[in-house]
Amino acid sequence: MVRIGGRATGRGVSPVIGVVLLVGLTILLAGVAAGGLLAADSPDPRPTVAVDASADPTTNTVTLRHVRGDALDPSALSLQIAVNGTELEKQPPIPFFSAHGFVPGPTGPFNPETDSEWTAGETGTVRIASTNEPAGIEAGGRVELTLSHGDHVLVETTVTAQ
Repeated sequence: MVRIGGRATGRGVSPVIGVVLLVGLTILLAGVAAGGLLAADSPDPRPTVAVDASADPTTNTVTLRHVRGDALDPSALSLQIAVNGTELEKQPPIPFFSAHGFVPGPTGPFNPETDSEWTAGETGTVRIASTNEPAGIEAGGRVELTLSHGDHVLVETTVTAQ
């Protein structure tokens, strides 16, 4: 209570205390919200890799070698293959051992028996079967490859079959 001219009054004190409490509560809530935003897990950054590719027309084999960069989870990979501008009718599911349009027994990250990570220095191969369309790779032909990890395209490249 505040004494004004000998009289006790409660005016003036309650509004000041109310304002101070409201300002303090606002600052507290803003701090909690900012802390929550800063502490929230950010999505995993896009992996970065360098991959060499080649195509062998004598065996209809496509080879990808992880040259450097982040280790990749093979189960998150997808590979799109086109030969001379025409996408294969059947694309390789990853991982697989036997799949329509491909010779059984791919290697590296394309095989389900592979390690849980595809790391630098490791190679993977798939062989296009004669049941796929186009059925094979011609000498001097172009093979376009798109390697993705989840929703992120990691590598888009074109190689000439040799």
